[in-house]
Amino acid sequence: MKKEKFIYERNGSYVVLIKWTTAAGERRQKQIGTYSVKKYGSKTAALKEAKKARDKALVDIELERISDQIFTVDRLFQDSQRLLVHNIKTRERHQSTYNALMTDQLRNTKIEAVTNADVQLSINRFAEGHTQDAIKRALTVWRLIFRAAMINDLNIPDRTRAVIVPKSQVQIKRREKFCTHEELKIFLEALLTYGYGPKNEHRNIDIYVMIQIMMYCGIRPQEVLALTVADIDLANQILQVNKSIGSTDQSKRQVVTTKTPESIRSVPIPDELSSILEDFVKDKTGMLFLDVDQKPYEITTISDYIFRVSEKAGVKVTMYMLRHMFATDMAKITDPKTLQTLMGHVTPTMSLGYADKTSLADCAEALRRRKLS
Repeated sequence: MKKEKFIYERNGSYVVLIKWTTAAGERRQKQIGTYSVKKYGSKTAALKEAKKARDKALVDIELERISDQIFTVDRLFQDSQRLLVHNIKTRERHQSTYNALMTDQLRNTKIEAVTNADVQLSINRFAEGHTQDAIKRALTVWRLIFRAAMINDLNIPDRTRAVIVPKSQVQIKRREKFCTHEELKIFLEALLTYGYGPKNEHRNIDIYVMIQIMMYCGIRPQEVLALTVADIDLANQILQVNKSIGSTDQSKRQVVTTKTPESIRSVPIPDELSSILEDFVKDKTGMLFLDVDQKPYEITTISDYIFRVSEKAGVKVTMYMLRHMFATDMAKITDPKTLQTLMGHVTPTMSLGYADKTSLADCAEALRRRKLS
């Protein structure tokens, strides 16, 4: 067989390895791909594909479309965040995970030199001090790196497919999801007198109304922050949920889509909330809630503010506790399908999670009523 330039036969495959000299006189090489005889059915077919890849690569070199850059783990991670992640908050979470996951040695390793064992050991080390959810995020970071390699036309297998996910050794303290109505009352009294000056007064009133909406309607915090005056129909006592506050590729505190299509919904406004909203929306136009800089609130700003007021009041209240409170109360008096609609859940099963566990007495009564035929 005629020897083809830049094509090498190895272990039943044809490997395309291009070598060239840059304009600066530096020697470079890049493996374009491996073409298995087994995959293509014959040597002729595999060689044909290898030739096509080689010829395309030579044209790309001529047109300076092939990069002579070295693709390290760090370089590909940065590529993944730029090309694949379109939410600034998600990029921040990925960066934090990446910093904890990667050693300096791994960061500077060429991606083609990364082995299955390298990925597994990095995940194992990470698991020693992180929760199971954090371990999943670490695996996601590695997957994005290998996906970025694929986007850069590197013939690198996804090493995460070989990973056995370790079990976290971190003991998780169960987070309290609920507060009582009495605790909420104490919190609201503390909220209205918290701090001093126009900035605190503005936020205290806004957060007070936000909490009332979440308590009476059960909508998500990010949905509350995105409400406009047009979403509040007091004549028919209907609240429209059709957007959220989140982040985009470039900035935070932006109006974005709802969490899921099912989250777009109409929620009835109870009489108690209607009277509160009537006074609040009277002189407003556009967004219902704007921070003192006249931009939508950042959800972490509200969460931190509520935390500080809770500390002062001596009770534990968070934004999501209000949604859980609403769902738990409603689960006692309505069916799962209705609760699903009110909550904007994808399935009724998600809403069932808020129902109280059946008591031993209820179980005994059910067994008593059972009829054996």
